Amino acid sequence: MNKIPALHGVFAVNKPIGWTSRDVVNRVQNVLTKSWCAEHDLPLTKKKLKMGHGGTLDPIAEGVLVLGVGNGCKQMHEYLKGTKKYVVTAELGKATDTYDREGAVTHQQANVNADRATLEALIPDFVGEEVWQKPPIAWLSDCVIYLLVRTGGKLRYSALKMNGKKLYEYARENVQLPKEIQSRPVSIQRIDLLRFQDKIMELSVECGGGVYMRSLVHDLALRLGTYGHMIALKRIQQGTIVLDRDTIELQALKSHQDIIWLCQNSML
Repeated sequence: MNKIPALHGVFAVNKPIGWTSRDVVNRVQNVLTKSWCAEHDLPLTKKKLKMGHGGTLDPIAEGVLVLGVGNGCKQMHEYLKGTKKYVVTAELGKATDTYDREGAVTHQQANVNADRATLEALIPDFVGEEVWQKPPIAWLSDCVIYLLVRTGGKLRYSALKMNGKKLYEYARENVQLPKEIQSRPVSIQRIDLLRFQDKIMELSVECGGGVYMRSLVHDLALRLGTYGHMIALKRIQQGTIVLDRDTIELQALKSHQDIIWLCQNSML
């Protein structure tokens, strides 16, 4: 009996807005399993190709998402090295509990007196190898996102821990956190102001891992003497992987033959 051929590799897609990273994996997994089985005349069973993703993007975000299939799941870390580049858009004058447009409004300011010159003067304070940043408690999007529904609203927590207990477990048990979440150092290499008009600011950010763009927006707004929340986020580069050049549109992926491989089978 001939051995069933396997599919291994690493590639990247452009994650659409509104999809979780897991949604993308499920969609691609179904497409690749069907096309691979069809090409090799294999029966389509419940067992699907092994797949995973690296560098989670929240549903509000779009852009580069690295995927691994088969042995490529073990090689993804090589493509997650280096800095990441984002374009983040924010609205000033309003703060939310999640620091983004999906959260509940907590503060508002009718008149925003900030100007471009003041913002550009503040930006260098948020660039460096040790920029202290506090993740928003209502959306701690580390590696795993947990959706908890309470009192008709959604609270989002990650697998970060406090006193040896995961944060989402406190939320699930409706228990208050034993202490305030502490700020932690992150690395931000560069911030460029792309647009500042009618309470909207757009930034280009190059940073290391663990940086919360929503927290950056929140903190910048406070330094400007106002409030702010993130309304859009696009990851345009992950390490050496560049959006459009090295990625495929999710809706265009109909078969494993459509993939722009970063590495495949014999290279693993």
